[in-house]
Amino acid sequence: MSQSQVDTELRTTRSTARRDEVAHGLQRRRRRAFRLPLRVVLLPQLSARLSRIPSAVRQALGQVRRRLTPPAPKPGITSNGTPAPSTEAVVPPGMVLMSPWRARLPQIITIVLAVATALILLRGLLTPAAPKPVVTSKSTPAPPAPLVGHLAPNVTLLDLSGKSALLSSLRGKVVVLNFWYVACEPCLYEMPALEKTYLAQQGNGFVVVGVNTSDDAQSIKDFLGRLGVTYPILRDVNLNAVDAYSVTATPPSYVIDRRGVIRDRILGPVDQAALSSEVAALLKES
Repeated sequence: MSQSQVDTELRTTRSTARRDEVAHGLQRRRRRAFRLPLRVVLLPQLSARLSRIPSAVRQALGQVRRRLTPPAPKPGITSNGTPAPSTEAVVPPGMVLMSPWRARLPQIITIVLAVATALILLRGLLTPAAPKPVVTSKSTPAPPAPLVGHLAPNVTLLDLSGKSALLSSLRGKVVVLNFWYVACEPCLYEMPALEKTYLAQQGNGFVVVGVNTSDDAQSIKDFLGRLGVTYPILRDVNLNAVDAYSVTATPPSYVIDRRGVIRDRILGPVDQAALSSEVAALLKES
C-alpha cells in the first residue's frame, strides 16, 4: 500500500469516528430535551390529575394492587414452596420453654423495687420536717392524746410495791414521762441524764416518772440499785399506758407542764442540756 492510500484510510477513519461522536451527542441532547418537559410539565399534570381521582377509585386501585401482590411466604415455607430449615431449638420432653419477658420478670421487679425505694428515701430526705406546734401556758389544751398541745392521757400504773398510782395525781408539777425496760440499751444510756435533771429540779416542782413496760418488780429494783436511779418508777402491767401514748419504740419521753398539757415529745435518748433548759422554762410559767 502506498503512502497516499494510508493517508486516505486514516482520513476516512477519523471522519467516521467524528460522525459517530456527533451522532451520540445529538442523541444525548434529544434525551435531555425529552426529560425536561416530562419533569417540568407532565409530572405536575399527572400529580394534579391523580389528586382529583375519587377516593372510591383509589381504594379500588389499592385492592387491585393487593390482589396482584404475591402473598408473603408462610413461616417455614420458602418463596418457591419448599420447606425451610427449622431454626427453633429442640425442647426436650418435660421441659417448658419460658418466654423472654417471663425470664426477665425477676430482674424487672428488682429494678422497679430499687427505683421505688430510692424515690421514697429521696422524698424523705428532701421533705422538710413539720415544725412543732407552738404551745404556751395560755394556749387552750386539746382533748387527751399523745400529741403536743393535747392533755396527757390519764392512766393508772403500779408502783414497785403493787399500789395503784394515777398520772393525774401529779397535776401541778412539771413531769417527764419516760417509757423504758431493763434490756433497752438507749434507756440505760439516758437514765443518768434523767437522774441529774431530777436531782437538780425536784425541789422546784419537777418529777421524772419512769414507766417500765415489761419487767417484774424485783428485776426493776435490782437494776435501779446497780444504776443508782432514785426518781419514781411505775409499772405498766397491762400496757394501758403503752396503748394510750402509742408507744412503738423505746425510749420515748413526754414533757408535761403543770396543767397536764404535753409540751414536747422526745423520741430516743434525751439530751441533758436541752432537757434541763426546757424544764427550767416550764417551771417559770405560772
